[in-house]
Amino acid sequence: MVKTNQIETEITSVLSCIIESAGSETPSAHFEVWLSLLGSIARYHSESFHTFFSASRLRLTLMSLDGKSVAGIRLIHAITCCLGANTQVAPLCVETSKWVAKSLSQASDSLTVAARHALVDLMIEFPAMRPEDVDVLELAMKWLISANRSDEHCVYVRALTTLVKSCWHAEGGLNLTMITQTLLLCFAFLSDDDFQSGDAVCELLVEVPQTFVQPTMQSLTGNSNVQDAVLYTFTVRFVQFQLSPAIGSWAVALLQGLAANGRIHLLTELTRRCAKDLVLPQLLSASTELCSLEVLEVLLLGYRHSVDVFLSCLPDLASAVVQLQARNSIALPNLERLLYTIILYLHPGHPERYRPLLEVLSKSPSPDDVTMKQLLAQRVWCSPSVLANAVRSNNVLCDDSLRLRDMGSFVGLENLGNTCYLNSVIQALFMTEAFRNMLICPLASSSSPVSCLSLLSLPQQAVTNQLVRLFAFMSLSRRATVPPRAFLSSLSEEFRRGVQQDASEFSKYLLDVVEANLARSHLKDAVNDVFGGQWLHQVECSGCLNVSSRTEEFLDIPVSFDPTAKETSSLENLLANVFASETLTGDNAYMCEYCQTKQDARRRHSISRFPSYLIITLNRFWYDLTSSTRRKLLCNVDYPVTLRLPVGSQQLSEEPADQVAYEIYAVIVHSGTSAEHGHYYCFAHEPSNNIQPSNAQWFLFNDGDVSKSSLESIQMLSRRFPSDLAYMLFYKRGDVRSPLASAPIDPVLVSMVERDNKRFQETSNQQRQWSSRSSISRYRTWKDDDDRDGVGGTKGYSDPSHGGLSGARFVI
Repeated sequence: MVKTNQIETEITSVLSCIIESAGSETPSAHFEVWLSLLGSIARYHSESFHTFFSASRLRLTLMSLDGKSVAGIRLIHAITCCLGANTQVAPLCVETSKWVAKSLSQASDSLTVAARHALVDLMIEFPAMRPEDVDVLELAMKWLISANRSDEHCVYVRALTTLVKSCWHAEGGLNLTMITQTLLLCFAFLSDDDFQSGDAVCELLVEVPQTFVQPTMQSLTGNSNVQDAVLYTFTVRFVQFQLSPAIGSWAVALLQGLAANGRIHLLTELTRRCAKDLVLPQLLSASTELCSLEVLEVLLLGYRHSVDVFLSCLPDLASAVVQLQARNSIALPNLERLLYTIILYLHPGHPERYRPLLEVLSKSPSPDDVTMKQLLAQRVWCSPSVLANAVRSNNVLCDDSLRLRDMGSFVGLENLGNTCYLNSVIQALFMTEAFRNMLICPLASSSSPVSCLSLLSLPQQAVTNQLVRLFAFMSLSRRATVPPRAFLSSLSEEFRRGVQQDASEFSKYLLDVVEANLARSHLKDAVNDVFGGQWLHQVECSGCLNVSSRTEEFLDIPVSFDPTAKETSSLENLLANVFASETLTGDNAYMCEYCQTKQDARRRHSISRFPSYLIITLNRFWYDLTSSTRRKLLCNVDYPVTLRLPVGSQQLSEEPADQVAYEIYAVIVHSGTSAEHGHYYCFAHEPSNNIQPSNAQWFLFNDGDVSKSSLESIQMLSRRFPSDLAYMLFYKRGDVRSPLASAPIDPVLVSMVERDNKRFQETSNQQRQWSSRSSISRYRTWKDDDDRDGVGGTKGYSDPSHGGLSGARFVI
């Protein structure tokens, strides 16, 4: 008994010294000695030690300790370790958890890093001491996010990470709910405007089992309570991390989650924001090259409605290829595969822009069609129609929409999702001066000026109405690019689905609709006056020599050629087949109405009325019965600058008596190796009376990108890029004279565009000021302005402005 009392006296003495030392935030120099002495007593006098620390004694000890004291926390930790598995540990944990809860609730923010570290160590080793009324996981995450990244705090950060991980195993085995809660906390901190560093988040995410990556990101991105602006901020900051293998898988899963949950508008804006500035630089580091390349694939191969982001990345991509080639990078083959897939399959048709990149890729073979199709299928965000609708409905603003139109250039048309076929046809028709003036210049087609808009007020006339407005913006806008959104919305359903269409079929549809819309006005013959021609089909009976004739109106001449042809053909030879006479004999003999029997005959087609402007379509797409697929004929066709067509005769003479000359002024090119995909763009110049096409200033119209070109570049195109081939040719008849002075544009249209130009200037100024203040890009939208602009407004062409998405943090 005496011995037990003596031991208790020693414990009391040592405890008093330790408690006195614990009164200060920093332990005294003798603290470690006393703590070691207490441990020795517990080791050699275990029974007495356990007897001493009754629940009441422990409660008094805790009451005498300062909750902010490192020494006090370490004392409790030491006592708990000394008691071990004894039953008294349970009441000890209860009392201690109350003390810890009090410390955290009263002094959480004022605790020193050392005190926090001591509490973390205590709760890691003894989970039962974690207070039930304190969210330990959230507290640990808060401390982890705010932890200093200096070397002396590395042990503390590792301890916090261990505490968070132990929360995941609180109930035995991995707890998906706790992991999701951790990720939600990461989400909240990352979306906070005051957030500074993501290093701690990275260290934590590395510890999450990969099996949780996909479902947790699906859950986060599918949460309808999460605002777009918050999710956008979170994703941008996430992509800013060093994309190591473990973190890269999270970034890919995050982007795929956005796609799977239909947040395509976020992906389009994120691609603009992150691809060039945040992801591409990480390609140059060996530790992040593979994962950053995977993230880049998701962004660039999913962003299919426009080539603008890829074009902005071209210089950096060419530089990256060179650097990866120099160190024989393991990521190089995948990067080359990605680039070839975009250039040849996803966004073909930019020959001049692609040339530097193709030069650095010249030593690497391009992948086959199957490989490129598989890669595209793996990285698709959604169907083309869903992507197009997302772009249109959310009015995502392209980077060019606030760019000022260059002097002496033309306005480009924004690609609204597989609308390159539409844009190229519109540009070619716009460069057809007579057609353009017919729609926007009242005096060009009538001695009494009548606004074309006043003739197109009916709903069924919406296509031509919107085409008139679009032509006005293309003539007068100060914008470098306008979106033909309202015009696209007025078209029939088949052209609004966001799916690539045939440019020739669209051209025929559009001219037919315009002609029908103007049928009851003084412009009823306008389309036919510009593009209309007339075929003369004749059959001469060899028996009675009677000639049967019939005429047929046309707006274009389709030209076919041999699907097996591989060598270059000439347009003259192909047209000669169209005009060549044909002998009808045998089973194909002609039933002569005069002879009343089948007779051998000769049939020939000639042009009886030559159009002022001639459209020729080279039928490159054909249906292969053997494979049941549509294919593209990759045979090059040389077309002349000056085309001479034969003038037929009623007597079907073997040689043409005369010729009609045409000068080329526009070429629509289809780029790509297949009929199922590809890209359309247009070369054109404005015809002039005194300037030959070879001396004219040609322009390349590639959606929103308008640049100067030359006839020589066009003629050399297919030799440099074998899949970029002429599809539609536009010629102007030589005797058709352009007006000496430009006809005045309809004042209603002028007023409409001038108002937009004023708003555009104001918005540009606001945007520059806003951009200089903002560190993270916000959403900006095209706002329709139906009620302010003349007849029917200028829907689709009004000013852009940045919208009201804030950077508010996500609240759990």
